Amino acid sequence: MENYVINDGTLAIIPITSCISEVYEEKRHFLVSNSTTNIMDYSCRYFGSSLEGRRKGRNR
Repeated sequence: MENYVINDGTLAIIPITSCISEVYEEKRHFLVSNSTTNIMDYSCRYFGSSLEGRRKGRNR
């Protein structure tokens, strides 16, 4: 799997290498061929924001 959207069932995203992450959900875990940062940014963009935008909004 290359793209993953963080959801209510996501418990943790653990970096394995710089381009592979292990995702833990409530009832399963699996590998994603992407970095943890890219997964977070993809998920933010999926819901209409960006990781950078969320960082800037938090630091106000």
